Amino acid sequence: ATVVTRMGNTADSGSYNTGFRCASGKGGGGRKRPPDQKMLEKLAEEGGIEAVQEYLKSTGSNAQVFTPSELQKKRDKLKESME
Repeated sequence: ATVVTRMGNTADSGSYNTGFRCASGKGGGGRKRPPDQKMLEKLAEEGGIEAVQEYLKSTGSNAQVFTPSELQKKRDKLKESME
């Protein structure tokens, strides 16, 4: 069994969000390695943002690629929703 929390806790602190997860198998999960930046740059040069987006999708990554203007629009929209 693995004890997990959404936030870090010390050994003597109480927590409402502690849970237990049981799993079988070899293990070896954890975080995936980030994509190689040089390779992503090459993909962007040769195929543009669409090529990078397609590569990330093919690796199972949930990442998205934005142009600076698209990113600014997202930030503005988020800021409006928080007001």
